[in-house]
Amino acid sequence: MKSLTLALRMISGLVRPYHPGFLVFFITSRCNCRCSFCFNRENVRRGRGKELSLKEINKIACSARPLPQLLLSGGEPFLREDIADIAALFYLRSETRQISIPTNGTLTRQIRVAVRSMLNKCPEAYFNINLSLDGIGEDHDLSRGLKGCFESLCRTYASLQEIRKANQRLSINFLTTIKRNNAEKLPHIIEYVKNHFHANYHSLVLVRGNINAAERDFNLEQAEKRLDSFYKTREGFDNLPIFSRIGPAMASAVQRVLSQSRRQERRCFHCLAGRKMVVLTPEGKVMPCEPLWLEPEVRGKRDAQAFVMGNLEDYDFDLPKALDSPEAKRIKKFIATEKCWCVYGCAVLNSMIYSPRMHMRILREIPGRLGENQDRW
Repeated sequence: MKSLTLALRMISGLVRPYHPGFLVFFITSRCNCRCSFCFNRENVRRGRGKELSLKEINKIACSARPLPQLLLSGGEPFLREDIADIAALFYLRSETRQISIPTNGTLTRQIRVAVRSMLNKCPEAYFNINLSLDGIGEDHDLSRGLKGCFESLCRTYASLQEIRKANQRLSINFLTTIKRNNAEKLPHIIEYVKNHFHANYHSLVLVRGNINAAERDFNLEQAEKRLDSFYKTREGFDNLPIFSRIGPAMASAVQRVLSQSRRQERRCFHCLAGRKMVVLTPEGKVMPCEPLWLEPEVRGKRDAQAFVMGNLEDYDFDLPKALDSPEAKRIKKFIATEKCWCVYGCAVLNSMIYSPRMHMRILREIPGRLGENQDRW
């Protein structure tokens, strides 16, 4: 029943074309890792800047209702000691029922305490804790620029596993970024996750953003083939606590769109960034998406400031008011007329959820799965 409520709230977003259904909120730029492939590395290197207070976040959450989906990003999100309170504000004020948090998994105690608190404070919400895993053992440590990172991640997984046994609203997932140092080892990483962890899902993405160019020095065509093969099966997405029927099909459809966009170097989906999905920076600037904020190659010759839809402080932290500003309207028009393109998976997924014209792409992925594990549907 709880998952049905979430689905209905997401579907209701179809009749609210200009009200966000998905907010990506960068709650901090602080991080204890130094990953050379981090798309947000410039902000991370600068360290702690202004961060929105709980009082300000409460105003945002009140204005954002209804908001079915929330992603709390960083930096390392669990460096904010009030992360559970942030989640609870959106749960209570925005009626948010799905909250995702990517993490490097090094802060075992903080993560355990925060996750337990969030589950208690948000009794009808589902939580995705996405553990970043880019190699096994020392490979992962070198990738993250932090010795002992892999061991810490494993301890965090074990700690979360104990919580998940008692609460199926918690989903423990793994996210692997494909780059130069791990592209050839990808089959080993996939097998390791399958054999050593009971993941709800394992997601694979190609490195992107404003990074060291050397990180892109790998056989992209071979990586694309491995991605296509991986997403054609249910293996990486066969333990979903919600949307177990549609989830694998959506993952496969997203991968197809991303591959098509890369090959053709143009947008191959109906992008709703700035409308159904928005990004919020730690200091309270509203951006339409991550690429137009953090990826110079997507912005072209324009500065990131050209894509600020509004500073929430200027609107008393009222998100809809900021999204109705002249600047926001200009940027939404820019996106609608396809003057940019990217390979941002969240933008594709968001468009599939809230754009009826994209629903056929998902349905095409389902027939071949109808005979598989029907008891999960």
